[in-house]
Amino acid sequence: MSYFVSKVIEYTKEYESPTAFWRWAAYSTIGALLRNNVFYKHGTGEVYPNIYVILLADSGGRKDPPLKLSNKLLDSVIHTKVISGSASKEAILDYLSQDIAVGKTGITVRGGQGIVIAPELAGFFLDDPKLIEYLTDWWDYKEKYERNLRSGRYQISNLCFSLLGGSNEELLQTIYTRRATYGGLLRRTLMVKADESRPPNSLMYIDLAKYQLVTLIDPLKEIAKLKGAVQRTDGAARVYDSWYKDLHRLYKKFGDKSGVLQGMHTNVLKLSIIIAANRLSMEINEDDFNLAIDEVTRLRPNYNVYSMVTGMSNEAKIGGMILQALYENRANGATKRTELMNRYWNEMSIQQLDEMLDRLQQAEMISFTPDFGTPAYTLTQKAIDMFEKK
Repeated sequence: MSYFVSKVIEYTKEYESPTAFWRWAAYSTIGALLRNNVFYKHGTGEVYPNIYVILLADSGGRKDPPLKLSNKLLDSVIHTKVISGSASKEAILDYLSQDIAVGKTGITVRGGQGIVIAPELAGFFLDDPKLIEYLTDWWDYKEKYERNLRSGRYQISNLCFSLLGGSNEELLQTIYTRRATYGGLLRRTLMVKADESRPPNSLMYIDLAKYQLVTLIDPLKEIAKLKGAVQRTDGAARVYDSWYKDLHRLYKKFGDKSGVLQGMHTNVLKLSIIIAANRLSMEINEDDFNLAIDEVTRLRPNYNVYSMVTGMSNEAKIGGMILQALYENRANGATKRTELMNRYWNEMSIQQLDEMLDRLQQAEMISFTPDFGTPAYTLTQKAIDMFEKK
């Protein structure tokens, strides 16, 4: 059996990048490798395993290594077109429209199945006012895709486009603007943040003999052989149906202008195909759906934070950052004012911090909770509900 994802986690356990980054990079690798060869028949249409994943972290957040590993693995398997460096939408369309001969291998990669891997997403795409529209459109599989642009006419067979990028929230706003948030791109994207802080490791004393890339390439080659329609068990159908009805009640009750809640079910279907393929199976079982649901819904606070701060005024961004910090630290109790000052010293002045804390209290979003005489704050249930939509 394959279990490629667990092999990646084991292979990278000595690195500082958080497990969530390695896991989602592995999911993206599988999704890109499956191309349009594998699909799930959903109603009268099909769902394909291509996904958009963004690893969110500051410059010191160690988001690059998982992306570089995925790039290296996909280049080694030679089954999917990999686009890295920087590119315009025209360059991407041109590359996907051609049959590509890979070096001296004699292998030609055909069709419009490709993945963009961009360690800094904002720096990858050349400035283009139409980029949001195209990225949104490319997420859906298209048997025939044609576009007439000034640079020429592009015809692509079986467009199945994936995206794996890294960024921080500030830079990402240059691509995921208000138009992207409310135009459909945000809900198509899986926003991943660190789930842990690993201990420092200079890598001076690791056993290099253990790091044989073939241990990851071999299972990927087996995954690449999968083809056809993915089935599901009766137990899997019951799990998904129950969760979907709960999700539907949730966004009917609370609403979601960005469409993130409404779009979760499709990302769950896509991820469940990937999870099944990870064990070389063409059948989604109950555990696959449970894991896919858990993985996707766990990202929900990341969307809410981004929706709150994207495309808004500077004051709204400051409020969003404070609420984000309190939400992330809620398990540890109150967050001290000094901790907020230290975290955002280069984002806001002390005066701006105090003014926003006062406004958030008046709006009943936070509560003043002194910690041994030191000013500290917690989120109210009203604010927690905004994050969790419960």
